[in-house]
Amino acid sequence: MIEIGSRVKRERSNPVVCLTTFLMIGTMALLIAVGSKAAVSEAYQGPEPADDKVAILDWSGWNSPRVSEIDGRAVDGGGFPQSRARLLPGKHHIRYGGCFGASVLRGPRWRCQDESAVVYLRAGRIYRAKRERVYGHRRDVDYQWIEDTTTGEVIAGKLPPHAREEARRSERAKNESALLDHFDALSVSAGCGDAQAQYALALYYLTGIEPVSRRDLTQAYFWYSNAASQQYADAAVIKERLGKELSLKQLAEAGNLAVVIGVKQCPVASKILSDRLNSIVFDE
Repeated sequence: MIEIGSRVKRERSNPVVCLTTFLMIGTMALLIAVGSKAAVSEAYQGPEPADDKVAILDWSGWNSPRVSEIDGRAVDGGGFPQSRARLLPGKHHIRYGGCFGASVLRGPRWRCQDESAVVYLRAGRIYRAKRERVYGHRRDVDYQWIEDTTTGEVIAGKLPPHAREEARRSERAKNESALLDHFDALSVSAGCGDAQAQYALALYYLTGIEPVSRRDLTQAYFWYSNAASQQYADAAVIKERLGKELSLKQLAEAGNLAVVIGVKQCPVASKILSDRLNSIVFDE
């Protein structure tokens, strides 16, 4: 009881409550201190690549499956859970999943699910691991997938059945990615002196078909010239016909491309495209 007036009877604080509060505040401060400095693992030599040179794999959502392994290397935050990884572009082997609670009335208390996938990651993209539980009449099903947040393409796993619009968007993005992959392969092969790839690449620039945004007769002339130097198909005929349509300035620019692009002998394109630097940087 507290009396109002000259005499005031003070209530004593509960020592257990004070100790609990102190421990909670201390724990929160420790977590903030640890979280403010991300554990970073660097396997490459030299400076850290810029954000537009790396792909980011993110599993920071409260309901996200946890990425446990990348390219055979366990994801270990040194005592503090990691939720992001910075990867240089290329093919990577990802293992992800986890154990999530469930009602005992519908099965085991904990449901564990582990997925493994080989994915191709692009520079400047963010890929997010996602999970959703679909409740059924007899049993519940957990769906896990990895999604390109830029295009909506699902690069690993499977969307839940009801996500029809997301599935259509993913399919469109997948087709666009396949087209880009084909164009990239042609570009690398053409740069390595493959006459067939040079001829095909010239056709892209001549017609302006996707993924080329517009016609580029200078590029077309340059690649037809390279294919013609190897007597490939009718490249010489097309080159001569195209040369009559170009201005002197465009012809000079086509000549300069030999210096800028530089066709050279190199390993097969598939190896160049699949090569990745063995580098992973983990963020919180």
